[in-house]
Amino acid sequence: FSSTAITEISLPESLTTIGERAFARCRSLLSVELPSGLTKLGSGAFSECVSLGEIKIPDSLTVIEPETFSGCSSLATVSIGGGVKKIGESAFNACTSLTRITIPDGVTEISSFAFSDTKVTSVTLPDSVKKIGQYAFNGCTKLEQIRIPESVTSVGGYAFAKCSVLKEITWPGSIKKLPDSVCDNCNALETVVIEEGVTEIEKSAFSFCGKLKDIFLPVSVEKIGDFMILMSGNPTFHVYLDSYGEKYAKENNLPIQILLTPEQEAEKKRQEEARRIAEEKYAAELKAWEQNCGEIRTLREQRVSELLEEKRVALKNEAQSAYDAAVAAANKRKEAAQQKKSDAEMRLSALGIFKFAEKKAAKTAIEEATGEIQAAETALVTAKQTFDKDLASIPATINSRRYMVAREVEREYPLPTKPVK
Repeated sequence: FSSTAITEISLPESLTTIGERAFARCRSLLSVELPSGLTKLGSGAFSECVSLGEIKIPDSLTVIEPETFSGCSSLATVSIGGGVKKIGESAFNACTSLTRITIPDGVTEISSFAFSDTKVTSVTLPDSVKKIGQYAFNGCTKLEQIRIPESVTSVGGYAFAKCSVLKEITWPGSIKKLPDSVCDNCNALETVVIEEGVTEIEKSAFSFCGKLKDIFLPVSVEKIGDFMILMSGNPTFHVYLDSYGEKYAKENNLPIQILLTPEQEAEKKRQEEARRIAEEKYAAELKAWEQNCGEIRTLREQRVSELLEEKRVALKNEAQSAYDAAVAAANKRKEAAQQKKSDAEMRLSALGIFKFAEKKAAKTAIEEATGEIQAAETALVTAKQTFDKDLASIPATINSRRYMVAREVEREYPLPTKPVK
């Protein structure tokens, strides 16, 4: 029936097989109801049925063959039966009216170009999907969100290329290798999250993504191909400390935000705690050292004061002793002169009128004794002046010795070594 003008088809429930391109290019075909027992729907069976608006695929069908509904530009509603395991190559390619698709649990493979150039806005992939072929969702210019389950282990190149309104995508760690140009020309893409387990990102994976802001790389990534973000602005790479991602970002002079693994976070907390304990210990040691130094400095000051006071007392005692000795000598001299004068006066008074020579000698003795008395009195005055001068000079002498005494005391009472931080 290919390339006929039929508008409706009535298929019997007994029908189990529809051959390749059986109704291809039936451009006026508006609707068809597939029998519930259908087990084989050939490649391109309804391709380019541009008026077909709805299709319900029965549970009995396990494979949607390549190009089955390719080019059905009016197809807006698709219900895929729960028995389907594989959606073939280009199965819904260029179904430009298709805006939403739900992939049932049980589907394991979405082949190349399966939904390329459709207008789907969101796609729900079940946890059964293991493989997404190349170009599977290429050119889905209305695709706003896609969740890739952890069951997926293989994705083909350009699988989500030219999804021009997609803003964010997360790649699970079950996919070991992100293929060539997997999100090429995703003009609205801002955030890419690559989870732990992914080991390689092939060339041009996110090239020509002009609004790309953030890329999160796991520790597991060990290789990144050329032109990963060619013409994709200057996104920030969120990478783990000491990882290949950090090395890559630094080598390519890319903005970088360092992340920490749980182990690194635990190590950081351990180091911070050790640093806190060390700082507290150092602070306590420093406080004790400062207190000890303060006590030693006080002791030094006291010791310097004691030694200077001892010196002051010694100097005063020396001056006092010298003064006392000078006074005693002068008084002794004075007393001896006074006695000599007294004796001479007594002799003079006892001499007769004609004892001229004796009288002259006595008078001379008196004169000499008087001179001796005056000299002794002068010596007393001089001794007092010297004593006063010695006392007045003691403070200057003490001050001149203060520095030397302080150095001696410092050697006697050294400060302890300052703790090292």
